[in-house]
Amino acid sequence: MANKRKFTGVLAIMLVFGMLAAGCGNDDSENNTDQKGITITGLNGMTGGAGIGLYSQNGFIAYGEGTIKNNSVFFELFEIINNEDSYDEDYEPETKPWAGNGSYHLILHLHKQEESYFYTDGKTFIELNLIEGITFEQFLSRLPKYDFTSASSSIPFNKFKESQEWMDFDDDSSGNEITITGINDKTGDLGGIRVFSQSELIALGTGYINNNSIIFDLEKFDINSSPWIEKGPFCLEIYFVIAEKYYYYTDGKTFDELDITEGTTYEQLFFKLPKYNITSKSSTIPFNKFKEMPEWLEW
Repeated sequence: MANKRKFTGVLAIMLVFGMLAAGCGNDDSENNTDQKGITITGLNGMTGGAGIGLYSQNGFIAYGEGTIKNNSVFFELFEIINNEDSYDEDYEPETKPWAGNGSYHLILHLHKQEESYFYTDGKTFIELNLIEGITFEQFLSRLPKYDFTSASSSIPFNKFKESQEWMDFDDDSSGNEITITGINDKTGDLGGIRVFSQSELIALGTGYINNNSIIFDLEKFDINSSPWIEKGPFCLEIYFVIAEKYYYYTDGKTFDELDITEGTTYEQLFFKLPKYNITSKSSTIPFNKFKEMPEWLEW
């Protein structure tokens, strides 16, 4: 796929927030009858996970994750909360059901197919005058929006069109890059990486495993998904979507060796985990430097 910084940000955000919802146990959607949901129908012959993002002029405002079943996928929508102004040592991830209204651009991603799709209301890009050479602002102004008027929405897949390679609105700047090598049993899986300064989430990236390795282009943890270029020692966490497994950078040590045992708190974990020292724009780390997160290490 082409590297579309304006839109690959949603994939990272959806993946990471999806991880938070799964790992932190603070999803209160069952108690929120106003939470919006979307069903995409007509996904004939498609399988695997999927994600959807709602985009406004100011960036992504909500996301959903789901699994394709019986040719359709249902997304419960969660608000994307920009906590960058409140990050401190006591920060803990959170999710919040999205119950908003209004019109938004929709970006659908099918993980197994490794493809993104834009909501066009069934029109072709040519019909919408979305042609190579237009600016990002022109692209948004011409792309149809979906109007949320009720708690549940159902949209046929034929209302979306597959993203094109020319839809690359990236600038010349790029962030740090981390390559993980030696991943021998997860070919084709979608992976996400999170970078922490102590317990503060500061950067993230996504990628697909190819030839036993995965490359993460790192972006700041913010709505604009701007390149992340910091240097220094940081804690690293990896998540694989299909395998549904988390791994922490431990420099090859076991959790017992690091005195990370059952009952370890969120803050203690990041105090005891080894830091990987990022000294250049490109870093390569063997996968055996990571250890799978045990089941008891969940909050």
